[in-house]
Amino acid sequence: MPVDLTSDFKQLKQCLPFEQLSPQVRAFLMQPAYQSSPWAVACSGGADSVCLLLSLLAHFPEQAGNIHVLHVNHRLRGLASDGDEQFVRELAQDLGLPFYTHQHEDGATDTSEAALREVRQAFFKETLQQIGASILFTAHHKSDVAETLLMRLVRGSGSSSLAGPRPIQSFSDGRVYLRPLLEFTKQDLLSTLHKCRIAFRYDETNAMGDYFRNRIRSSVVPALQSASPNDPLEGLALSRRLLEEDDAALNAVLRTLITQPQVNAPWDLSKLMGQPTALWRRALQLWLRVHNKTQCLSRKAFELLLEACQKNYASFTLSAGKDVFIVLKDKQLQFKRTFEQRPSPFSFSLNLGDVLPLPNGAVLEAHWVSLDEATRAAILAGHMDNGTTAYLNIDPGAVLTARSWISGDAYRPLGAPGTQKFQDLFINRKIPSGLRSALPIISKGENEILWCPGLPPADAYKLLPSTSEALRLTYLHSLVE
Repeated sequence: MPVDLTSDFKQLKQCLPFEQLSPQVRAFLMQPAYQSSPWAVACSGGADSVCLLLSLLAHFPEQAGNIHVLHVNHRLRGLASDGDEQFVRELAQDLGLPFYTHQHEDGATDTSEAALREVRQAFFKETLQQIGASILFTAHHKSDVAETLLMRLVRGSGSSSLAGPRPIQSFSDGRVYLRPLLEFTKQDLLSTLHKCRIAFRYDETNAMGDYFRNRIRSSVVPALQSASPNDPLEGLALSRRLLEEDDAALNAVLRTLITQPQVNAPWDLSKLMGQPTALWRRALQLWLRVHNKTQCLSRKAFELLLEACQKNYASFTLSAGKDVFIVLKDKQLQFKRTFEQRPSPFSFSLNLGDVLPLPNGAVLEAHWVSLDEATRAAILAGHMDNGTTAYLNIDPGAVLTARSWISGDAYRPLGAPGTQKFQDLFINRKIPSGLRSALPIISKGENEILWCPGLPPADAYKLLPSTSEALRLTYLHSLVE
Protein backbone atom coordinates (compact mmCIF):
# COMPACT_ATOMS: atom_id res chain seq x y z
CA MET A 1 0.00 0.00 0.00
CA PRO A 2 1.99 3.04 -1.20
CA VAL A 3 1.80 6.05 1.12
CA ASP A 4 2.27 9.57 -0.23
CA LEU A 5 4.67 10.91 2.37
CA THR A 6 3.94 14.51 1.37
CA SER A 7 0.20 14.90 0.87
CA ASP A 8 -1.00 12.16 3.26
CA PHE A 9 1.19 13.31 6.15
CA LYS A 10 0.20 16.93 5.61
CA GLN A 11 -3.48 16.03 5.82
CA LEU A 12 -2.86 13.81 8.83
CA LYS A 13 -1.26 16.70 10.69
CA GLN A 14 -4.30 18.83 9.91
CA CYS A 15 -6.85 16.19 10.95
CA LEU A 16 -4.93 15.08 14.08
CA PRO A 17 -3.04 18.21 15.15
CA PHE A 18 -0.17 17.85 17.57
CA GLU A 19 -1.91 20.16 20.04
CA GLN A 20 -4.77 17.66 20.41
CA LEU A 21 -2.57 14.69 21.18
CA SER A 22 -2.52 13.67 24.83
CA PRO A 23 -0.87 16.59 26.71
CA GLN A 24 1.05 14.21 28.98
CA VAL A 25 2.44 12.35 25.99
CA ARG A 26 3.35 15.63 24.26
CA ALA A 27 5.32 16.78 27.30
CA PHE A 28 6.99 13.39 27.60
CA LEU A 29 8.12 13.38 23.97
CA MET A 30 9.56 16.87 24.22
CA GLN A 31 12.27 15.57 26.52
CA PRO A 32 15.53 15.38 24.53
CA ALA A 33 16.40 11.97 25.97
CA TYR A 34 13.43 10.37 24.19
CA GLN A 35 13.79 12.11 20.83
CA SER A 36 16.86 10.15 19.80
CA SER A 37 15.94 6.77 21.30
CA PRO A 38 14.19 3.91 19.44
CA TRP A 39 10.40 4.03 19.34
CA ALA A 40 8.29 0.88 18.95
CA VAL A 41 4.74 1.08 17.59
CA ALA A 42 2.18 -1.71 18.05
CA CYS A 43 0.29 -2.03 14.76
CA SER A 44 -2.48 -4.54 14.10
CA GLY A 45 -3.32 -3.13 10.67
CA GLY A 46 -6.64 -1.73 11.89
CA ALA A 47 -7.69 1.89 11.57
CA ASP A 48 -6.49 2.93 15.04
CA SER A 49 -2.94 1.62 14.84
CA VAL A 50 -2.41 2.61 11.19
CA CYS A 51 -3.51 6.12 12.10
CA LEU A 52 -1.14 6.10 15.08
CA LEU A 53 1.87 4.94 13.07
CA LEU A 54 1.39 7.45 10.27
CA SER A 55 0.59 10.29 12.67
CA LEU A 56 3.86 9.73 14.54
CA LEU A 57 5.77 9.91 11.26
CA ALA A 58 3.83 13.03 10.25
CA HIS A 59 4.49 14.87 13.52
CA PHE A 60 7.99 13.52 14.13
CA PRO A 61 9.64 13.03 10.71
CA GLU A 62 13.06 13.25 12.32
CA GLN A 63 12.23 9.96 14.14
CA ALA A 64 11.68 8.01 10.91
CA GLY A 65 14.98 6.21 11.33
CA ASN A 66 14.17 5.21 14.93
CA ILE A 67 10.64 3.80 14.57
CA HIS A 68 10.07 0.03 14.69
CA VAL A 69 6.76 -1.66 13.80
CA LEU A 70 5.51 -4.56 15.99
CA HIS A 71 2.66 -6.86 14.95
CA VAL A 72 1.04 -9.88 16.67
CA ASN A 73 -0.76 -12.44 14.52
CA HIS A 74 -3.09 -14.29 16.89
CA ARG A 75 -4.19 -16.52 13.97
CA LEU A 76 -7.81 -16.40 15.11
CA ARG A 77 -9.24 -15.61 11.67
CA GLY A 78 -7.24 -17.90 9.41
CA LEU A 79 -6.28 -16.29 6.12
CA ALA A 80 -7.67 -12.94 7.28
CA SER A 81 -5.16 -12.85 10.16
CA ASP A 82 -2.34 -13.68 7.77
CA GLY A 83 -3.63 -10.89 5.54
CA ASP A 84 -3.38 -8.44 8.44
CA GLU A 85 0.24 -9.44 9.00
CA GLN A 86 1.09 -9.08 5.31
CA PHE A 87 -0.60 -5.67 5.18
CA VAL A 88 1.43 -4.34 8.13
CA ARG A 89 4.61 -5.89 6.77
CA GLU A 90 4.12 -4.10 3.42
CA LEU A 91 3.17 -0.85 5.14
CA ALA A 92 6.38 -0.93 7.17
CA GLN A 93 8.35 -1.75 4.03
CA ASP A 94 6.79 1.19 2.14
CA LEU A 95 7.70 3.47 5.02
CA GLY A 96 11.22 2.06 5.31
CA LEU A 97 10.68 0.87 8.87
CA PRO A 98 11.89 -2.36 10.56
CA PHE A 99 9.10 -4.90 11.06
CA TYR A 100 8.77 -7.51 13.83
CA THR A 101 6.03 -10.09 14.11
CA HIS A 102 4.88 -12.88 16.40
CA GLN A 103 2.57 -15.69 15.33
CA HIS A 104 0.41 -17.39 17.93
CA GLU A 105 1.29 -21.07 18.19
CA ASP A 106 -0.86 -23.70 16.51
CA GLY A 107 -3.27 -25.54 18.76
CA ALA A 108 -3.40 -22.84 21.44
CA THR A 109 -6.70 -23.42 23.22
CA ASP A 110 -6.90 -20.43 25.55
CA THR A 111 -8.05 -17.53 23.40
CA SER A 112 -9.62 -15.48 26.17
CA GLU A 113 -9.06 -11.74 26.19
CA ALA A 114 -6.67 -12.09 29.14
CA ALA A 115 -4.63 -14.89 27.51
CA LEU A 116 -4.29 -13.01 24.21
CA ARG A 117 -3.22 -9.88 26.10
CA GLU A 118 -0.50 -11.88 27.88
CA VAL A 119 0.81 -13.13 24.52
CA ARG A 120 1.01 -9.56 23.18
CA GLN A 121 2.66 -8.19 26.28
CA ALA A 122 5.31 -10.93 26.32
CA PHE A 123 6.14 -10.25 22.66
CA PHE A 124 6.28 -6.49 23.19
CA LYS A 125 8.58 -6.85 26.20
CA GLU A 126 10.92 -9.24 24.40
CA THR A 127 11.09 -7.13 21.24
CA LEU A 128 11.72 -3.90 23.14
CA GLN A 129 14.70 -5.57 24.78
CA GLN A 130 15.88 -6.85 21.41
CA ILE A 131 15.91 -3.42 19.74
CA GLY A 132 17.11 -1.54 22.82
CA ALA A 133 13.90 0.48 23.17
CA SER A 134 11.97 1.52 26.25
CA ILE A 135 9.02 3.24 24.53
CA LEU A 136 6.04 1.47 22.98
CA PHE A 137 3.18 3.42 21.39
CA THR A 138 -0.30 1.90 21.40
CA ALA A 139 -3.39 3.20 19.62
CA HIS A 140 -5.92 3.37 22.46
CA HIS A 141 -8.44 6.17 21.94
CA LYS A 142 -11.39 7.79 23.70
CA SER A 143 -13.78 5.00 22.70
CA ASP A 144 -11.40 2.43 24.23
CA VAL A 145 -11.39 4.47 27.44
CA ALA A 146 -15.19 4.25 27.66
CA GLU A 147 -15.24 0.50 27.02
CA THR A 148 -12.43 -0.21 29.49
CA LEU A 149 -13.98 1.94 32.23
CA LEU A 150 -17.36 0.22 31.86
CA MET A 151 -15.76 -3.24 31.88
CA ARG A 152 -13.77 -2.50 35.01
CA LEU A 153 -16.73 -0.92 36.79
CA VAL A 154 -18.61 -4.18 36.35
CA ARG A 155 -15.68 -6.06 37.92
CA GLY A 156 -15.70 -3.74 40.94
CA SER A 157 -12.34 -2.07 40.29
CA GLY A 158 -10.87 0.80 42.31
CA SER A 159 -9.51 4.13 41.13
CA SER A 160 -6.10 2.76 40.17
CA SER A 161 -7.62 0.34 37.67
CA LEU A 162 -10.40 2.70 36.55
CA ALA A 163 -7.76 5.31 35.65
CA GLY A 164 -6.58 3.14 32.72
CA PRO A 165 -5.73 3.12 29.94
CA ARG A 166 -3.40 5.96 30.96
CA PRO A 167 -1.59 8.28 28.53
CA ILE A 168 1.70 7.20 30.11
CA GLN A 169 2.11 3.77 31.72
CA SER A 170 5.47 3.06 33.32
CA PHE A 171 6.75 -0.39 34.29
CA SER A 172 9.29 -1.35 36.93
CA ASP A 173 11.68 -2.70 34.28
CA GLY A 174 11.91 0.70 32.57
CA ARG A 175 9.36 0.16 29.80
CA VAL A 176 7.01 3.04 29.05
CA TYR A 177 3.77 2.67 27.07
CA LEU A 178 2.53 5.88 25.44
CA ARG A 179 -1.04 6.44 24.22
CA PRO A 180 -1.18 9.77 22.37
CA LEU A 181 -4.64 9.26 20.81
CA LEU A 182 -6.76 9.21 23.99
CA GLU A 183 -8.31 12.59 23.12
CA PHE A 184 -9.74 11.23 19.83
CA THR A 185 -12.70 8.94 19.25
CA LYS A 186 -12.78 5.95 16.93
CA GLN A 187 -14.86 7.99 14.52
CA ASP A 188 -12.22 10.74 14.50
CA LEU A 189 -9.61 8.23 13.40
CA LEU A 190 -11.82 6.61 10.77
CA SER A 191 -12.75 10.00 9.34
CA THR A 192 -9.08 10.95 9.16
CA LEU A 193 -8.10 7.83 7.23
CA HIS A 194 -11.03 8.17 4.85
CA LYS A 195 -10.25 11.83 4.21
CA CYS A 196 -6.59 10.99 3.54
CA ARG A 197 -7.59 7.94 1.44
CA ILE A 198 -5.40 5.65 3.54
CA ALA A 199 -6.24 1.95 3.55
CA PHE A 200 -6.48 -0.19 6.67
CA ARG A 201 -7.64 -3.67 7.65
CA TYR A 202 -11.06 -4.44 9.10
CA ASP A 203 -11.52 -7.19 11.70
CA GLU A 204 -15.08 -8.45 11.35
CA THR A 205 -14.87 -10.30 14.71
CA ASN A 206 -14.92 -6.91 16.47
CA ALA A 207 -18.64 -6.81 15.73
CA MET A 208 -19.26 -10.28 17.19
CA GLY A 209 -20.25 -10.98 20.78
CA ASP A 210 -17.57 -13.54 21.62
CA TYR A 211 -15.66 -11.17 23.89
CA PHE A 212 -16.90 -8.95 26.71
CA ARG A 213 -15.33 -5.84 25.17
CA ASN A 214 -17.15 -6.46 21.90
CA ARG A 215 -20.47 -6.74 23.72
CA ILE A 216 -19.80 -3.49 25.59
CA ARG A 217 -18.85 -1.81 22.30
CA SER A 218 -21.80 -3.03 20.26
CA SER A 219 -24.58 -2.93 22.88
CA VAL A 220 -23.78 -0.90 26.00
CA VAL A 221 -22.00 2.14 24.54
CA PRO A 222 -24.65 2.76 21.84
CA ALA A 223 -27.38 2.44 24.49
CA LEU A 224 -25.57 5.01 26.65
CA GLN A 225 -25.22 7.37 23.71
CA SER A 226 -28.91 7.01 22.99
CA ALA A 227 -30.01 7.47 26.61
CA SER A 228 -27.62 10.19 27.78
CA PRO A 229 -28.31 13.91 27.27
CA ASN A 230 -24.54 14.43 27.11
CA ASP A 231 -21.74 12.75 25.20
CA PRO A 232 -20.94 9.65 27.31
CA LEU A 233 -17.54 9.17 25.64
CA GLU A 234 -16.47 12.63 26.75
CA GLY A 235 -17.95 12.14 30.22
CA LEU A 236 -16.24 8.78 30.74
CA ALA A 237 -12.94 10.18 29.46
CA LEU A 238 -13.24 13.02 31.98
CA SER A 239 -13.97 10.50 34.76
CA ARG A 240 -10.84 8.58 33.79
CA ARG A 241 -8.72 11.72 34.03
CA LEU A 242 -10.18 12.64 37.44
CA LEU A 243 -9.65 9.10 38.72
CA GLU A 244 -6.03 9.26 37.58
CA GLU A 245 -5.62 12.47 39.59
CA ASP A 246 -7.19 10.86 42.67
CA ASP A 247 -5.00 7.80 42.25
CA ALA A 248 -1.86 9.94 42.08
CA ALA A 249 -2.93 11.89 45.18
CA LEU A 250 -3.57 8.74 47.24
CA ASN A 251 -0.23 7.29 46.17
CA ALA A 252 1.51 10.50 47.20
CA VAL A 253 -0.11 10.37 50.66
CA LEU A 254 0.80 6.71 51.00
CA ARG A 255 4.47 7.42 50.24
CA THR A 256 4.58 9.86 53.18
CA LEU A 257 3.33 7.15 55.56
CA ILE A 258 5.21 4.00 54.65
CA THR A 259 8.47 2.84 53.17
CA GLN A 260 8.56 0.95 49.89
CA PRO A 261 8.08 -2.77 50.64
CA GLN A 262 11.03 -5.02 49.87
CA VAL A 263 10.79 -8.61 48.65
CA ASN A 264 11.20 -11.21 51.43
CA ALA A 265 11.55 -8.55 54.12
CA PRO A 266 9.05 -7.79 56.94
CA TRP A 267 7.01 -4.67 56.20
CA ASP A 268 6.16 -2.31 59.06
CA LEU A 269 2.50 -1.22 59.05
CA SER A 270 2.54 0.81 62.28
CA LYS A 271 2.27 4.23 60.57
CA LEU A 272 -0.90 3.15 58.78
CA MET A 273 -2.81 2.56 62.01
CA GLY A 274 -5.90 4.76 62.11
CA GLN A 275 -5.66 5.70 58.42
CA PRO A 276 -8.64 5.44 56.02
CA THR A 277 -9.48 2.09 54.43
CA ALA A 278 -8.57 3.42 50.98
CA LEU A 279 -4.94 3.83 52.05
CA TRP A 280 -4.83 0.40 53.69
CA ARG A 281 -6.25 -1.24 50.59
CA ARG A 282 -3.76 0.56 48.36
CA ALA A 283 -0.85 -0.34 50.65
CA LEU A 284 -1.68 -4.04 50.64
CA GLN A 285 -2.11 -4.05 46.87
CA LEU A 286 1.31 -2.41 46.55
CA TRP A 287 2.83 -5.02 48.85
CA LEU A 288 1.32 -7.89 46.84
CA ARG A 289 2.46 -6.28 43.59
CA VAL A 290 6.05 -5.93 44.80
CA HIS A 291 6.04 -9.64 45.62
CA ASN A 292 4.39 -10.48 42.27
CA LYS A 293 1.45 -11.98 44.18
CA THR A 294 -1.44 -9.82 42.97
CA GLN A 295 -3.33 -12.90 41.75
CA CYS A 296 -2.63 -15.16 44.75
CA LEU A 297 -5.60 -14.03 46.85
CA SER A 298 -9.29 -14.20 46.09
CA ARG A 299 -11.33 -11.10 46.79
CA LYS A 300 -12.65 -12.72 49.97
CA ALA A 301 -9.14 -13.60 51.17
CA PHE A 302 -7.91 -10.06 50.46
CA GLU A 303 -10.76 -8.63 52.55
CA LEU A 304 -9.78 -10.94 55.43
CA LEU A 305 -6.19 -9.70 55.22
CA LEU A 306 -7.36 -6.09 55.08
CA GLU A 307 -9.51 -6.56 58.20
CA ALA A 308 -6.69 -8.26 60.11
CA CYS A 309 -4.25 -5.45 59.32
CA GLN A 310 -6.67 -2.60 60.02
CA LYS A 311 -7.83 -4.11 63.30
CA ASN A 312 -4.24 -4.87 64.26
CA TYR A 313 -4.65 -8.59 64.96
CA ALA A 314 -1.84 -9.70 67.26
CA SER A 315 -1.21 -12.69 65.01
CA PHE A 316 -2.77 -13.70 61.70
CA THR A 317 -1.85 -16.20 58.98
CA LEU A 318 -3.48 -16.59 55.57
CA SER A 319 -2.77 -19.15 52.88
CA ALA A 320 -1.50 -17.59 49.63
CA GLY A 321 -1.09 -20.77 47.60
CA LYS A 322 0.76 -24.03 47.97
CA ASP A 323 3.26 -23.77 50.84
CA VAL A 324 3.09 -19.96 50.84
CA PHE A 325 1.60 -17.99 53.73
CA ILE A 326 0.98 -14.35 54.53
CA VAL A 327 1.89 -13.75 58.16
CA LEU A 328 0.96 -10.69 60.22
CA LYS A 329 2.58 -10.39 63.64
CA ASP A 330 3.31 -7.32 65.77
CA LYS A 331 2.29 -4.98 62.90
CA GLN A 332 4.84 -6.67 60.61
CA LEU A 333 3.65 -8.27 57.36
CA GLN A 334 5.60 -10.81 55.36
CA PHE A 335 5.44 -13.91 53.17
CA LYS A 336 6.66 -17.22 54.57
CA ARG A 337 7.18 -20.53 52.83
CA THR A 338 6.06 -22.62 55.83
CA PHE A 339 3.81 -22.18 58.82
CA GLU A 340 4.43 -23.27 62.38
CA GLN A 341 3.79 -27.01 62.36
CA ARG A 342 2.40 -27.08 65.89
CA PRO A 343 0.53 -23.82 66.46
CA SER A 344 -0.59 -22.74 69.89
CA PRO A 345 -3.99 -24.09 71.00
CA PHE A 346 -6.89 -22.01 69.72
CA SER A 347 -10.62 -21.71 70.33
CA PHE A 348 -13.00 -19.42 68.45
CA SER A 349 -16.74 -18.98 68.56
CA LEU A 350 -18.33 -19.80 65.20
CA ASN A 351 -21.52 -18.04 64.13
CA LEU A 352 -23.74 -18.43 61.08
CA GLY A 353 -22.40 -16.32 58.23
CA ASP A 354 -18.85 -16.27 59.67
CA VAL A 355 -15.76 -16.40 57.48
CA LEU A 356 -13.28 -17.34 60.18
CA PRO A 357 -9.48 -17.16 59.57
CA LEU A 358 -7.59 -19.94 61.30
CA PRO A 359 -4.00 -20.00 62.63
CA ASN A 360 -2.75 -22.28 59.82
CA GLY A 361 -3.82 -19.85 57.09
CA ALA A 362 -7.03 -21.67 56.21
CA VAL A 363 -10.51 -20.18 56.41
CA LEU A 364 -13.67 -21.72 57.88
CA GLU A 365 -17.13 -20.68 56.64
CA ALA A 366 -20.48 -21.42 58.31
CA HIS A 367 -23.72 -20.88 56.38
CA TRP A 368 -27.33 -21.95 56.84
CA VAL A 369 -28.57 -23.32 53.49
CA SER A 370 -31.77 -24.62 51.97
CA LEU A 371 -31.56 -28.04 50.28
CA ASP A 372 -33.41 -28.90 47.12
CA GLU A 373 -34.18 -32.53 46.37
CA ALA A 374 -31.20 -33.04 44.03
CA THR A 375 -28.67 -31.52 46.45
CA ARG A 376 -30.02 -33.50 49.40
CA ALA A 377 -29.89 -36.74 47.38
CA ALA A 378 -26.28 -36.04 46.34
CA ILE A 379 -25.25 -35.41 49.96
CA LEU A 380 -26.99 -38.56 51.23
CA ALA A 381 -25.31 -40.59 48.48
CA GLY A 382 -21.91 -39.27 49.54
CA HIS A 383 -21.24 -37.49 46.24
CA MET A 384 -20.50 -34.18 47.98
CA ASP A 385 -18.14 -35.54 50.62
CA ASN A 386 -14.78 -34.05 49.59
CA GLY A 387 -13.31 -33.68 53.07
CA THR A 388 -13.55 -29.89 52.96
CA THR A 389 -17.35 -29.45 53.21
CA ALA A 390 -19.84 -30.89 55.67
CA TYR A 391 -23.65 -30.60 55.89
CA LEU A 392 -25.13 -30.97 59.38
CA ASN A 393 -28.70 -31.45 60.56
CA ILE A 394 -28.58 -29.10 63.55
CA ASP A 395 -30.57 -26.37 65.25
CA PRO A 396 -29.58 -22.99 63.69
CA GLY A 397 -29.43 -21.53 67.20
CA ALA A 398 -26.74 -23.94 68.40
CA VAL A 399 -23.61 -22.41 69.94
CA LEU A 400 -20.62 -23.57 67.87
CA THR A 401 -16.91 -23.55 68.55
CA ALA A 402 -13.87 -24.07 66.29
CA ARG A 403 -10.93 -25.21 68.39
CA SER A 404 -7.70 -27.13 68.14
CA TRP A 405 -7.53 -30.88 68.68
CA ILE A 406 -7.02 -32.10 72.24
CA SER A 407 -5.49 -35.49 72.98
CA GLY A 408 -8.31 -37.88 73.82
CA ASP A 409 -10.89 -36.19 71.56
CA ALA A 410 -13.34 -38.73 70.13
CA TYR A 411 -16.69 -38.86 68.32
CA ARG A 412 -18.82 -41.22 66.26
CA PRO A 413 -18.20 -40.54 62.53
CA LEU A 414 -21.02 -40.88 60.03
CA GLY A 415 -21.87 -44.57 59.51
CA ALA A 416 -19.41 -45.81 62.13
CA PRO A 417 -20.54 -48.49 64.62
CA GLY A 418 -19.26 -46.54 67.59
CA THR A 419 -17.05 -43.78 68.98
CA GLN A 420 -13.53 -43.43 67.57
CA LYS A 421 -10.55 -41.41 68.73
CA PHE A 422 -9.22 -38.65 66.51
CA GLN A 423 -5.70 -40.02 66.96
CA ASP A 424 -6.77 -43.25 65.24
CA LEU A 425 -8.81 -41.46 62.57
CA PHE A 426 -5.88 -39.18 61.69
CA ILE A 427 -3.60 -42.20 61.32
CA ASN A 428 -6.13 -44.13 59.22
CA ARG A 429 -6.71 -41.13 56.95
CA LYS A 430 -2.93 -40.54 56.67
CA ILE A 431 -3.22 -36.94 57.85
CA PRO A 432 0.37 -35.87 58.64
CA SER A 433 1.10 -35.40 62.33
CA GLY A 434 2.33 -31.84 61.71
CA LEU A 435 -1.10 -30.83 60.39
CA ARG A 436 -3.33 -32.37 63.04
CA SER A 437 -2.97 -29.61 65.63
CA ALA A 438 -3.76 -27.00 62.99
CA LEU A 439 -7.08 -28.52 61.86
CA PRO A 440 -10.21 -27.07 63.49
CA ILE A 441 -12.46 -29.31 65.55
CA ILE A 442 -16.01 -27.93 65.18
CA SER A 443 -18.11 -28.69 68.24
CA LYS A 444 -21.44 -27.83 69.76
CA GLY A 445 -20.39 -26.05 72.90
CA GLU A 446 -16.87 -27.18 73.76
CA ASN A 447 -17.21 -30.95 73.83
CA GLU A 448 -19.91 -32.32 71.47
CA ILE A 449 -17.87 -32.75 68.28
CA LEU A 450 -19.62 -32.23 64.95
CA TRP A 451 -16.85 -32.38 62.35
CA CYS A 452 -13.16 -31.97 61.49
CA PRO A 453 -11.94 -31.25 57.92
CA GLY A 454 -10.70 -34.42 56.27
CA LEU A 455 -13.07 -36.58 58.35
CA PRO A 456 -16.79 -37.44 58.09
CA PRO A 457 -19.38 -35.39 60.04
CA ALA A 458 -20.81 -36.75 63.27
CA ASP A 459 -23.40 -39.48 62.80
CA ALA A 460 -25.73 -37.85 65.34
CA TYR A 461 -26.12 -34.83 63.05
CA LYS A 462 -26.43 -36.58 59.69
CA LEU A 463 -29.00 -35.41 57.14
CA LEU A 464 -32.27 -37.28 56.82
CA PRO A 465 -34.37 -37.75 53.66
CA SER A 466 -36.74 -35.16 55.13
CA THR A 467 -34.08 -32.54 55.98
CA SER A 468 -34.81 -29.31 54.08
CA GLU A 469 -32.25 -26.99 55.71
CA ALA A 470 -28.75 -27.60 57.02
CA LEU A 471 -25.61 -26.03 58.39
CA ARG A 472 -22.91 -26.04 55.72
CA LEU A 473 -19.32 -25.86 56.95
CA THR A 474 -16.58 -25.19 54.40
CA TYR A 475 -12.82 -25.39 54.98
CA LEU A 476 -11.03 -23.24 52.39
CA HIS A 477 -7.36 -23.40 51.34
CA SER A 478 -7.33 -26.85 52.85
CA LEU A 479 -4.01 -28.45 53.77
CA VAL A 480 -5.63 -31.89 53.83
CA GLU A 481 -4.87 -33.91 50.69
